[in-house]
Amino acid sequence: MNTEILDGEGEADVFFATGINMAMSTGNPREAQPTRPVRYNDIYSGDFIPWGDDNLHPFNTLKLIESNDILPDVIDFKVRALTSGGLQYGDLITDEVGVDRFVPAHIPEVDDFLEKIEHENYLDEATRDLYTHANYFPEILMNMGRKVVGLYCNDAAFTRLGLQEKTGRNKGKILSAFVGADWRETLSTETTQKITAVDPYYRVVDQLRSLPGHKFIIPARAQSNGRLDYQRGPVDFLIASGWLDIDISIPKWKKAIMENQLSVKYHVEVNKAYWTNRWSGWAGFSASVKKATKKATFAKFVEFFKGAEKSGNTLISEYYVDHNGNEWSDWKVKLLETKTWGQGAYVEDSTQSTAHIIMSQGVDQSMRGLIPGKGFSAGSGSDKRVAFNQHVLLCQPHQRKLLRPFDYIAELNGWNERYGVEDRRLKFWFKNTFIATLDHGKDTKPANENNMKKT
Repeated sequence: MNTEILDGEGEADVFFATGINMAMSTGNPREAQPTRPVRYNDIYSGDFIPWGDDNLHPFNTLKLIESNDILPDVIDFKVRALTSGGLQYGDLITDEVGVDRFVPAHIPEVDDFLEKIEHENYLDEATRDLYTHANYFPEILMNMGRKVVGLYCNDAAFTRLGLQEKTGRNKGKILSAFVGADWRETLSTETTQKITAVDPYYRVVDQLRSLPGHKFIIPARAQSNGRLDYQRGPVDFLIASGWLDIDISIPKWKKAIMENQLSVKYHVEVNKAYWTNRWSGWAGFSASVKKATKKATFAKFVEFFKGAEKSGNTLISEYYVDHNGNEWSDWKVKLLETKTWGQGAYVEDSTQSTAHIIMSQGVDQSMRGLIPGKGFSAGSGSDKRVAFNQHVLLCQPHQRKLLRPFDYIAELNGWNERYGVEDRRLKFWFKNTFIATLDHGKDTKPANENNMKKT
């Protein structure tokens, strides 16, 4: 009797035994999975998807960011605003009036895990990559018992996605990622570490339980339309707009102007007749001799005015007035008004580009000292308070995305079963803090997410 194994849809397999006409199927062939289009054109010659035309897109982005003094601060502000409250976990309950409340817990096993993996490093690195590259790559480490013992975030600049599967049950999926530090020197994956990639759109916990190996990358990202692999985010769009280039160029322009500006204090006007009056054979002098004579005369003037500034020397020159009233002299000196050409140049352009940088990253300008339309002032305390509170509220979708690996870990490690209350799963959240008005008696107060209205 021969047994044949046929691939089914999704996770379904069909076992067919010839001779006795018996078949057995596993899995659910009707279970829905996301549609994943495949790029069939052979634009990739290796076993990974290049990030940018030269595979150096994240490094090029970092170089531009580091050339600017505004954008790094804006990104850092976004990271701190999202993570500053710190990670909490516990239970989510709904009271009798329909209000959701997070109730923090302190469980030794969970606390030990969070301390061991230095979870704040993961949160900072993942958030920073999300806001810089719009892609981040959490890595989960499991032991032989299929329990999670580590959670880290690979540097996005060092991570590249493997190619899509073009056929079979995994059609369209990216099943691997490559982590290495030598992308600037080579397009080869020989010096990289190949790690199994988990499909972030479909039953992640089940994949982590069933996939072979002990290290897994979860390719996570912001969402932009029309891209199958690496996403683009606000920093990419800012660079494409040209405003970052303008902001980087302005300090260079001003420095060059101020270092090389024309700053002349004295202007000596020499009558053409002076040369023939001073040197009787002037007309017969060669061009080189005339040039040398003028240069030597100018040097004497320079030396004189250097001394004049120090000692107040007096300069005497003869002149006469012709019958038409015109003054004639061998030479005369004019004192010019001193002007610094770099002073105030490009101030408005710099302020405008700075405003574009801040706004493009989804940050209210008032929190960074600018309010366009109000003379670019620093703004009032009320402006900053409202803007900050709104910013923190709008961070919550990103917070939930960044905390998804902790939900997977709670299920894989059995925390939901052991520590969940009344069959509810363990919840992870950020303790957000909002700025309160003075009539509340405090500068800040805990986020009202602990008393969220159920919708």
